[in-house]
Amino acid sequence: FSRLQLSLENCLAQSIKYNVSQRQILIHINRKIILESFWDFSRNTKQDITKKTELSFPTVSKLVDELNEQDIIHMLSDKRGETGGRKANEYILNQEYAYSLCLKVEREYIEVFIVDLYKQNISYDKIEEKAISAEKILKVIETKILNNKIKSIVVGIPGFIHDGIIGMADGIEALNGCNLKTEIFQKFNIETEVANNMNILVSGFQKELGDISCIHIGKNGPGSSYIVNGKPVSGAFGFQGEVGFNFYDEHRTFREIALEGYQNIDMIEYIGRLLLQIITVINPYKLYLYPLTDINIEELQNYCLRYVPQEAMPQIILKKTYDKDYQYSLLSRGIHLLQAII
Repeated sequence: FSRLQLSLENCLAQSIKYNVSQRQILIHINRKIILESFWDFSRNTKQDITKKTELSFPTVSKLVDELNEQDIIHMLSDKRGETGGRKANEYILNQEYAYSLCLKVEREYIEVFIVDLYKQNISYDKIEEKAISAEKILKVIETKILNNKIKSIVVGIPGFIHDGIIGMADGIEALNGCNLKTEIFQKFNIETEVANNMNILVSGFQKELGDISCIHIGKNGPGSSYIVNGKPVSGAFGFQGEVGFNFYDEHRTFREIALEGYQNIDMIEYIGRLLLQIITVINPYKLYLYPLTDINIEELQNYCLRYVPQEAMPQIILKKTYDKDYQYSLLSRGIHLLQAII
């Protein structure tokens, strides 16, 4: 539903911008509704789509023919039907119609993924870079968009980001204050999203029930993200989840301790104090923890239970797959952006 809603909102915004007639708006909306039938990669006949969408058969037939001519969907060579009688043509999404370019920017390297509509990797590259800047990110993108099928770009960066403007990037000072989303779009004219790494990560848990928090304990400090009432929390200026700026004690923040290498720090107490802040503010149903080192969950729970009642304790789930989960969510965001604009 949210993907279709995003697509329809995009249609409406474009229609208003270019003074499009109501009839054209309706055609756009029907087209998006029909495309929604293909995002699960299923085979569909025109009759299938008519049943799924409750649109009239003539409307479906005309728009499916147009999508086929535009190469967004393919008509399969085999037909579906029982023995005897006319068999119906089947259609399927053309997974190579459009690609998404996804960049995972870290302090000393950039990972680059190009994926098709089935979220299958077309190419992968890891570029070592000691001094990352907006100019170098633009140069990386420039070398990758020689393929004219790239129709969306997603960039994940650790730090706080609002509407594509980087307020502060952890360990990448040259990006501070940069409106990277606008710079990319103006240079390449491709739909772009620039987002915080943890906000991207948590979007991969959006289908789960209940309020959720993800916490990553990294070398530059902790970061967190949240899903409340089924939606990622975005905050007013993109600063939500920057728990590293909170005080660990009266002298130091969580982030300052991390930048000192966690020297002489009891990690159970460090993470426990962090969790207590999140439990008392968000009180999530589940809390996914990505620690820097091995952590005893029972000890961590017992620490928290000194200060909060058992009834308020979330289910703490230890995860050691930060890179894998982040990558999955990053590529998913690239595909969702494609789905909104096709």
